[in-house]
Amino acid sequence: WQDDPDLEDYNVPEMVEAFVNAVEEQAGWFLGANGSTAYGGDVMLTMGTDFTYGAAPYWYDQLDRLIRHVNAAEGTKLNVFYSTPSAYLDAKTGNPHMRWPLKTGDFFPYRWTPHQYWTGYFTSRPTLKAFIRRGGEFLRAAQSLAAVVSLRGVANAPGAETTTPPWDLFRPLAEAIALAQHHDAVSGTAKQHVTDDYAVRIQRGVDGVEGHFSRTLNAALLTHSSPSAPAPPVPDPEAVATRCPLLNVSACPVTESMTP
Repeated sequence: WQDDPDLEDYNVPEMVEAFVNAVEEQAGWFLGANGSTAYGGDVMLTMGTDFTYGAAPYWYDQLDRLIRHVNAAEGTKLNVFYSTPSAYLDAKTGNPHMRWPLKTGDFFPYRWTPHQYWTGYFTSRPTLKAFIRRGGEFLRAAQSLAAVVSLRGVANAPGAETTTPPWDLFRPLAEAIALAQHHDAVSGTAKQHVTDDYAVRIQRGVDGVEGHFSRTLNAALLTHSSPSAPAPPVPDPEAVATRCPLLNVSACPVTESMTP
């Protein structure tokens, strides 16, 4: 907004007109009691989007100007004010003249801009989708094994490190998997360098847990579950449980290093 009339780029009338037109268009999306006429009533105008609106003082200054100038020019038609989602819903549900249209069908794909459509949510970047799933499975397995080892008291068994591994051991992988649930991560709609970062974070988390997981699993296999329980099959004490994460390309260092 430029609301100083002494300046050449004074634009209050144009900005007020543009705002009123936008509000009237959005008001037309609601139906009146007869189901055909547009009924505005209370209209919510939301603010915010990705990577913008970070400078709060600037934006609130602009919003204050918008509210002041629109109410001064169009006060008989519009009343603009700061509000909350709950206040908006209370106004809508408490209005006997409102009629709520029924939405049927799917929401995808949807148009972003002319000739640009968001599609492929369920199929795009399948490798990343699988990696997120496998990383989550491994995290759950490692946490479950740690709990079992703690309950069975395997702390003193050969190869076991601690009764219950600290949360810090699982934190990087847990945070990476949680981050990957973002609507632009597992959906496959992030930019490539962002997608690469998701994968790097998951791999670092897996690497941080894998060594403890292998040692704890071997320790658990070498330990009786209770004094009265039959002894489990004793594996080779030199054996180390490991993973082969590249089986999708038929690569496994463990088996490749074996000799007949």
